[in-house]
Amino acid sequence: MAITSLEDRQQHKRVQILKATRKLLAERGFHGFSIKQVAAQAGVATGTVYLYFRDRQDLIEQLHMAVIEDIAAAAFTHWDPNASSARRYFSVCEQMWQYCMDHPDTLLCKGQFDQLPPAVLRTQYEEAQSLFLPLADLFTEGRRSGELINLPDHALFSLSIDTLWQLARRHMLDIVHVDEVMLKQVIEASWRSIQNPG
Repeated sequence: MAITSLEDRQQHKRVQILKATRKLLAERGFHGFSIKQVAAQAGVATGTVYLYFRDRQDLIEQLHMAVIEDIAAAAFTHWDPNASSARRYFSVCEQMWQYCMDHPDTLLCKGQFDQLPPAVLRTQYEEAQSLFLPLADLFTEGRRSGELINLPDHALFSLSIDTLWQLARRHMLDIVHVDEVMLKQVIEASWRSIQNPG
C-alpha cells in the first residue's frame, strides 16, 4: 500500500521509529541503545528521530503511551456492553493475552517502562484511565451490584488483569508453558479473586 500524503508519510516514519525503539528496548534494555541505533533500525536518518521526539527519554515515554493505547484498543476488540460482567471480563483477558502473544517485545519492555520517572508514570496512568473506561465501568457496576469486592479499580486491576501480564511474560521466557486449558483456568481464577465471596 502506497503512502501518499505528507501526513501519512510522517505518521509512518513515527511508527517505524517507535517499532524500532520497542525492539531495541526489549533486546538491550533501557540504557543499551542510542538514538543512532534506533534510526538505523527504523531505516531513517538520525536527525529524523529528532523531528518526532525531543530526546531519548521523550521517545521512550511516547513509546510507553503508544503501547498502552495499543493494548487498550486490543483489549476491547470484542467488547459487548450487553454481555454479562464475567463474559466482558473474560473477553478483555483473552484479548490482552492474545496481544501479549502477538507482541512479545511489549512484554519484555514492561519492566523497562516501570523504571520511568514516577511523575511520568503517574501522568500516563491518568491518561490510560480513559482508555480503559469500559473495564472501570465493569468494576463500578460489579461493586454496586455486590458481585465484586468493594476495592478501588487499581486494586481490582492488580488482583486480576495484572496477573495475566506476569504469566504472559513467564510464558514468553519459557519459564512456564500456558496452554488454552491453563489460560482459561487462570482467567477464571482471576475473576474469582475479585468476586465478592458473600
